[in-house]
Amino acid sequence: MFFIIFILLNLKALVMAILYSNIRTVTKKGGQLQVVMDDE
Repeated sequence: MFFIIFILLNLKALVMAILYSNIRTVTKKGGQLQVVMDDE
């Protein structure tokens, strides 16, 4: 049970890292997506 939770936390951290890197690239490019991310 603990192992499953550990995997889920790692996946969540991985997804957050990917989303964060995407936000950084969008911020560099500019555009409307940047505004959407900042509102959330």
